Amino acid sequence: MAFGVHWEWRGFGSISEAFFDRYGVLAYEFGPLMVEDIYIWAPNLEVNLKIREGEEGGLKFKRPFGRDGRFERWVERAEDLYSLPLARQGWEVLAAELAAAGMVLGPYPEEAPGHDQLLFLLERAGCQSVLVVKERGARWWQGPNGRVLVEWSAVEKPQELLSVALESEDLSGEAMGAANEEAKAALKGAIEALQLEREPLVPMNYMDALAVWLEGREIGI
Repeated sequence: MAFGVHWEWRGFGSISEAFFDRYGVLAYEFGPLMVEDIYIWAPNLEVNLKIREGEEGGLKFKRPFGRDGRFERWVERAEDLYSLPLARQGWEVLAAELAAAGMVLGPYPEEAPGHDQLLFLLERAGCQSVLVVKERGARWWQGPNGRVLVEWSAVEKPQELLSVALESEDLSGEAMGAANEEAKAALKGAIEALQLEREPLVPMNYMDALAVWLEGREIGI
């Protein structure tokens, strides 16, 4: 993942051995590592909200910041990761996001809520949760318009499938007009170089995927 403001493309489905041959020569960033995320979903909730165990563990907010065709811009900052049990500051941020989606979280509990209590209170407010278990890793692709983080995930639950995400470098503090265009050009270059349009991937973000899984369906491959 990339902190800050970045453009992103993501697809779910399957990946050929030819892709992994191309991926394997890229500059190593991290992985493979196992991750368990509990994603929080509600019909009008725009923020990508999840509870992660282990590294980068806690309640994490990732906010949409624009869209251009198949590319989405997100903002993801270190201060939007709140450790558990959840302190009052994190509770207030969470309550504001739910209120924007038409839900009421309620007053802060007498004791800071941990993992299980927080999930209970979120579900009581009208949210649904999905456990996503995945193995993930990432490498850097370098193009004339900048670097792109290429992350693959082998999802085990709730559906066995693969995912590829492309993320531009952080645009925070940049002159957004020119930097945005260069970032999107870099994503386009990575898609072409890695031949992702030949892969049986369905372009969607995690919020779209959650909506499919919560309906009891699987993402088509």
